[in-house]
Amino acid sequence: MPRLNGILPQPGGTAMDLEELLSRLEDVVERGERFWHLFGGRSVVKADEVYDLLQTIRANIPEEVRTVQQATRDRERLIQEAHDERAKIIEAAREQAELLLSHDQQVVEAKRRAEQVLEEARIEADGIRADAERYARQVIEKLATYIQRIQATVDKTRGMLRTEGEREQTADAH
Repeated sequence: MPRLNGILPQPGGTAMDLEELLSRLEDVVERGERFWHLFGGRSVVKADEVYDLLQTIRANIPEEVRTVQQATRDRERLIQEAHDERAKIIEAAREQAELLLSHDQQVVEAKRRAEQVLEEARIEADGIRADAERYARQVIEKLATYIQRIQATVDKTRGMLRTEGEREQTADAH
């Protein structure tokens, strides 16, 4: 394991203060050889020394920080899962609403059609009833006329029979 000025990294430990390690990193950068470049100042530092310090810093990150980082990743994952689930729920609700609306429209259309059929049946029944009443009136009229003729014939025959009966009584009386 690399050593930095005789200090071993302490994984998960708190042997070294992070502030102290960051201060050491700043020292390494400040001790680096400076030169000016066209695009600004640059420093040359010993890469091994910087990498050792970075490794030591990583190894000395407190467990609480790792726990918080993991909790943050878990939280972000849960939020994403919740957003995904919310989108699925909204889509399912939209589909259900469309299905219900479609069903409601079918029910409304079926009710409208049923009312239309009933109205047509009422109109047809009224027509049939009117035709039946007209036919019944015609039959009754014909029957009344026929009965009147029969009555007239009966009356005429009765009259004739009376007249004949009277003639016979008058002839017998003479």
